[in-house]
Amino acid sequence: MTVAIEYFDDIGKLQADPRATLALAQAHAPFDRPEWWALLQRECGIDPIVALAVDGERALVWPLARTGRSSRSLANFYSFTARPLASGPDALAELIAPLARDLRRRFSRLTLDRLPVESGVVEPLCEALCVAGWSVSCEQDDTNHWLDVDGRTFEDYFAARPGRLRTTIARKGRKVVTETTRFVDDARWRSYQDIYRASWKPEEASFSFWRAFAEAEAAEGRLRFGFAYDSDERPIAAQLWTVEHATAYIHKLAHLPDAERLSPGSVLTATMMRDAIDEDHVKTVDFGTGDDGYKRDWMEGARPRYRIEAHDPRHWRNWPVLVRNALKARLAGGEKGGYRPANAAEGAPMATSHATENAIESAIDDPVGAKLRQVLADILALDAERVAAFDAETGLFGHLPELDSQAVATLLTEIEDRFGIVIDDEDVDGEMLETFGGLRDFVRAKCAAAA
Repeated sequence: MTVAIEYFDDIGKLQADPRATLALAQAHAPFDRPEWWALLQRECGIDPIVALAVDGERALVWPLARTGRSSRSLANFYSFTARPLASGPDALAELIAPLARDLRRRFSRLTLDRLPVESGVVEPLCEALCVAGWSVSCEQDDTNHWLDVDGRTFEDYFAARPGRLRTTIARKGRKVVTETTRFVDDARWRSYQDIYRASWKPEEASFSFWRAFAEAEAAEGRLRFGFAYDSDERPIAAQLWTVEHATAYIHKLAHLPDAERLSPGSVLTATMMRDAIDEDHVKTVDFGTGDDGYKRDWMEGARPRYRIEAHDPRHWRNWPVLVRNALKARLAGGEKGGYRPANAAEGAPMATSHATENAIESAIDDPVGAKLRQVLADILALDAERVAAFDAETGLFGHLPELDSQAVATLLTEIEDRFGIVIDDEDVDGEMLETFGGLRDFVRAKCAAAA
């Protein structure tokens, strides 16, 4: 299998690349589309580095962002989900592994959040990252409340809502007028901004993001822009939804605090739910992330969102994190660290690389050895993964071509500086430098004598 891998910091060039077409065609939510990623770049200052892996007719697009040597999902708190898009199940299975390996050439850390469990990507991602040599942890970091309409009418659905909510809608609905539009104009947008700014919501990070998104969705017929008015025709609540692929997404909602007694948010939600179920005939409603209590009144299901943290153990800056994760696992009675696939047999080892195990074990149980490995890597310009695999019997002087007589002097001087010890001429002999274990024992003894 020959896999071609390319990275794009220009979303437009990605969209224009015919190789990405099959993968991008699998977008079923706003957050899957290049237009959303481009808005995040333009309006929120996120620096994209979208990966494209191709093998014949199979293609995979992985939307990522970069910050120095780290990469993360191309998403922010506006995004309900973030996931790689594959042209088919076989494409995900075959292309995610070589891409995970290639990412280690570019980044030392990956943070993949907002991963939807129902998309089936969490397990393959963890497996591929582990096989590629990353040290992987995976945990739930958020909750998504959603509704399976299950063929019901709004009347059937609403009859199953809590009695308190139904009573509120019946009483307050007579005092509030609602409307749902499929377009956005300046007057309505000003009303939305005024309501949001006056509401209990945190300060909006980017109104320009949402204006551009609303206009683009309106042009495609997907926007549902709702308002509630009091008896003076004053806008007192606003909500921004979109509908596509038989799913309604509830993006934004707010109401004026001084109109709280009218429950305008609840009344408006009821109107928009009725429209979504009875007019748009949606199959699901997605209330985004956050385990807010009011969402349970409207939604009937909850599903997890996962975050994967992947660290390259070859990079010493990651070692404190690896140690912390390993210690946490030990205190919890688990393994040293890593990710256990869901289908692993009880007692099966974690799927971590040999270098990962050595780095974790060394940093926890052998701090002298861990620091000595770093000195060897720095002075001899050795690959960190190669050094992480050194054990007590690994040969040094006479075995490593990089460790010649001149390099020995530089190495010993650096050991003195980093460990705060003094090495006398009579201390240096072939036995001390022959193996990694011998050198480590020597340094340990010197450190103990200097303590």
